[in-house]
Amino acid sequence: MIGDDYMLYCVKVTAPANTEKDKAVVKEVVIQEQVITQISVYFPPGHVCLTGVAVFYGEEQIFPHYEYDWLRGNGETVTGYVYYILPETPAKVKVKMFNEDTKYDHTVYVRIEALPIEIALWQYHLYALSQLFVDLYNVWSRPVRIIT
Repeated sequence: MIGDDYMLYCVKVTAPANTEKDKAVVKEVVIQEQVITQISVYFPPGHVCLTGVAVFYGEEQIFPHYEYDWLRGNGETVTGYVYYILPETPAKVKVKMFNEDTKYDHTVYVRIEALPIEIALWQYHLYALSQLFVDLYNVWSRPVRIIT
């Protein structure tokens, strides 16, 4: 069991009606662990994809992926496994939200899971070890061609 090393940060972010993307509401979360492993955002019903949420470290967008637009939703929870290694701890992560709805304020609920690096990356090491065995099997199981 992970126990005391596991940390789940939960924040509620509300954006007033007509909050533009370049003037997004910002909520800071101080992360004590070295690796953000998972981020989920709950969009209550009624958002109809008029709100957008993104998580940043400094100016770098870490969720959703930096090459894509901000996350939108309606009556759903969207979860991503990010395994983002923070360059320092504690680290300030920013949850940003805009709202294109012209009439209603909207609220989202963001959960950020973080772990110490030695726990978070064990999966990577396990995968690398399993790949080594697959590679060795592929080498040893090849038929031997005898050239005469």
